[in-house]
Amino acid sequence: MMLSRYKCFLGGVRRTISAARMAVPMLLVGALLCGPVGAQKPASPPGPAKNGAAKPAKIIKFTLVFSRPGSYLCYPVKNGRKGEGIEIKPGQNTLPVEVTSDIDGIEILDEVNGLVATRSVGQIKNNSKVQIKADAFDQLQAVIIELKSKNGQPAARGVVRLTAGKGEPLQYGLSTNDNGSVRFENIALGRAQAVGYATSGDDVVKQTVIIAPVVGGKPQVITLTLPVDVQTVTPASPSPEPSGSVAGAPATIIVNTGESKPETKNDWASGIFGIAILAGLFFWGLRYLKERGMTPREAFAESLQKLGVDSPNAGIPGSPHAGLRSSGPNVVQAPLPSLAELPQAGASTGRVAPDRDTSFAGPRLIGLSGEYAGRTIALQSDTESRLTIGRDATTTIPLASDTAVSRRHAMIVPNGPGWDLMDEASQNGTFVNSRKIEDRFALTSGDVIQIGKARFRFEA
Repeated sequence: MMLSRYKCFLGGVRRTISAARMAVPMLLVGALLCGPVGAQKPASPPGPAKNGAAKPAKIIKFTLVFSRPGSYLCYPVKNGRKGEGIEIKPGQNTLPVEVTSDIDGIEILDEVNGLVATRSVGQIKNNSKVQIKADAFDQLQAVIIELKSKNGQPAARGVVRLTAGKGEPLQYGLSTNDNGSVRFENIALGRAQAVGYATSGDDVVKQTVIIAPVVGGKPQVITLTLPVDVQTVTPASPSPEPSGSVAGAPATIIVNTGESKPETKNDWASGIFGIAILAGLFFWGLRYLKERGMTPREAFAESLQKLGVDSPNAGIPGSPHAGLRSSGPNVVQAPLPSLAELPQAGASTGRVAPDRDTSFAGPRLIGLSGEYAGRTIALQSDTESRLTIGRDATTTIPLASDTAVSRRHAMIVPNGPGWDLMDEASQNGTFVNSRKIEDRFALTSGDVIQIGKARFRFEA
């Protein structure tokens, strides 16, 4: 046996020596082809060339001076894209701005009227005051053109063209995802022509319009109805908004092609899956209530309180005004100005945003942007009143179209001689002067309240 092991050992040594004799020549050939490792120099780090190196952008500081106070936003524009907006302080008519010299210019938005003024970098000098008069706002922020079939439904496909003033025509090809409408921005005020067609142009429709401001700074809507019936789209019925949903999510579109689709039937497996989900949610809810030390009855009472419904032993946390009575404020709209007051717009196709109403002497909210822009909402001074804001239709200030607003978002209640703003555990929070509040905040005259896309100024 020892002899056998010795022979195996000698055989292994011979195989190792044979493999080494084959590997050594291969290693030598590879070394000759690649060259010595130390001969390679490390690549120099990337950087700007010594000749023609890019110079850092300079800082330009200037002050915008407005001829009339209002709500303005200034955006730096570079390569057709807007940067972060700079907002004017309430009650001021000057706005300090600091930008870099590599931008193309600035865009100034009048939030009340939805009008836009522009300035190029060449028109701005460092440490200067740039006068912004009323006639400088010569563009409308947004124009929406709707292309509809003869039956009144949105067209599934087509081409829309808008020509305003002496500028180049703006053209857009519609698809089923556009739901029959297209949005154009920064359109010159005055006479314009809108054209739309669905196929080769035989079914073309033309319309001459006047681009002018709309009440509340909303986009101007132009409807083009084709002379023939074409393929259309219909928005699906809105479903209840799930918790934590993203505002502005695209709606589901159904294309009407005239063909009926077979109905799908739920099988028994889908039913069992749904029952399992409901059972899981039920047990999860019981566990959640147990961790909080609450009974189902107490949880139901708390839910009613968040919805604004009075229930036994359910007061407002941290508030001395439990069981307050809802009192709807008087909403007053100021009279509209005449067409002559429009900035070079000619005859208007829509109403013009009113100036701020100063007829109220008591505490009030002034709408700056959103659905209530340009409106004045009076606050009742008795201690039994409250003002609710939310997406629910029963609130005092309903913001039904803003998906970023909770059903019962916030509430304004009197507190002695003053007023308090309360956040009702909203999903996206309540902001005062661009800062998120926690639970309760004492308002002072001039505070700007933001809930979703709506902004109000509190005046006492």
